[in-house]
Amino acid sequence: VKYSYEFQLYAVNADGEYKIYHVIFTTLPVLEMHGEILATDERGRDIYFGKMTFWAPQEETHSIYVQESNLEWHDRGFSSMSFAKRSQKISLKEAIGNNQQLSLAGLSEDDDYILNPMWFDDVKVREKLAMDLWNEIAEKENSTLKMTGGEYCELVINESYQGLRLLQNRLEKKYLNLDEEDILLKGMNVNVGAGECPEDVYEIVYAKDHEEAYRLMDDFFYETDFQQLDLENWIDIQLFLQLGNMIDNHYYKNIYYVLMREEKEEALHLIPWDTDMSFGVYWNDGFSYMPESVETISYRMEYSSLKKQYPQIPEKLAKRWRELRESVFSEANIINKIEEYESLILKSGALGRDYNVLGWNSWGGEDNIDNLKSYIERRLEVLDENYGLH
Repeated sequence: VKYSYEFQLYAVNADGEYKIYHVIFTTLPVLEMHGEILATDERGRDIYFGKMTFWAPQEETHSIYVQESNLEWHDRGFSSMSFAKRSQKISLKEAIGNNQQLSLAGLSEDDDYILNPMWFDDVKVREKLAMDLWNEIAEKENSTLKMTGGEYCELVINESYQGLRLLQNRLEKKYLNLDEEDILLKGMNVNVGAGECPEDVYEIVYAKDHEEAYRLMDDFFYETDFQQLDLENWIDIQLFLQLGNMIDNHYYKNIYYVLMREEKEEALHLIPWDTDMSFGVYWNDGFSYMPESVETISYRMEYSSLKKQYPQIPEKLAKRWRELRESVFSEANIINKIEEYESLILKSGALGRDYNVLGWNSWGGEDNIDNLKSYIERRLEVLDENYGLH
């Protein structure tokens, strides 16, 4: 299984006619989708409609749990639409067309999922690592402000093998258990400058009143008043981004903003998203394992204004870093997670099959588990020194 050995399967009928199949086993779930183009959306993306079957191995019972549904799907993303291996959004449907709620691979029950190709990550562990670390923080804080869950699967579309995917929930009202009066926005523009309108920076994912949503964000956007900001949550997200050196999440980009009414006032919370540019992978500079930068927090556009309102911010960051280093951000916890994911992928043989889909890696073999673990060790040393642990 680990080395994708092809077993020969002979299927013989009563007349002695036979067919030979080449069978490859895997220890990961498999999602098979069949469908045809139903329509084209406003961005020119083909919308497919068909059926899906999801096979999930059950280790305890040595059996396979099978789920079926009608579904629609399309490619998703913006710059990622140019990649040879694309991300998909799938929507599960009942026979009569209503949304079908299913829990796939043990994730939260939903009718919408994302199939993440992990394009930039040759070792395929970064985004799952980020999700699990952030959600571990949320769990310890008894918080609903979770990143999406993610589980590995292999994808087949119209009988064509498409490689390894990270199956994810979507960040939306239902997943976050938001009330009717709550507001969910997504940061979408990395080049925010003075005078830009909030409409250019935030996409409203959920709000009963759009004008009210933008009004409530004005003080934060124009960096004048941060009383509504959940300061402890802000500190956690800055340290999280700093740990991963997540350059694609600077400024207002790839951050979800949640406005929740608490004691008759709205409290502003933040949730990270789309963390593929992390732990040594960069958009503009290509591949690099250089872990020395500690400027991620100061790239946040509100940081200097926030410090004026809360001069104790540097001390709070240092104190929280020391707390997290004894738990979620301990070297043992992070390395153990990486090794767990590596074992899961390698044991299935999926990493090799994924490579064979394209025949090359994004970083030419430089990105491997040993180098990633060395990066983590050095990154922790740098941040420990920055926050006074050495």
